[in-house]
Amino acid sequence: MPLAASVMNATYGLLTRYVGTRDAALTSFFWVGVGGAALITPFGLLHWQTLQGADWIWMLLLCMAGAGSHYLLIRAYEVAEAVTIQPLAYMQLLWISLVGIFLFHESLRTNVLMGGCLVVGAGLFTLWRNGKKGGASS
Repeated sequence: MPLAASVMNATYGLLTRYVGTRDAALTSFFWVGVGGAALITPFGLLHWQTLQGADWIWMLLLCMAGAGSHYLLIRAYEVAEAVTIQPLAYMQLLWISLVGIFLFHESLRTNVLMGGCLVVGAGLFTLWRNGKKGGASS
């Protein structure tokens, strides 16, 4: 599952960067939203539960944050090289780890911590190497 998620995330980043050279960020944002809704709605309907009370506010905030961050990611891939943006995406590892530790009282196993350091280190090395060459490539 983690390998499939990593491959899908990398594919999404590459395709978003590729499409960003031809279409505006709003165009990509629209079609990803429509495509995602069309693909996921049938599965969501199978597990439908009506929201109660304050859950509507939390869902609204979640949707606004998700849509806003998704648009900004598409926009970033439109204006900058993927090799420059990707190390910033590794911040997800830090935030997800902190949420797991402090909200869910999880602990990081040594192999997970080492793997995370390896991934972040490789990304930072690639960024450094491209900066040393005098240009970035995607």
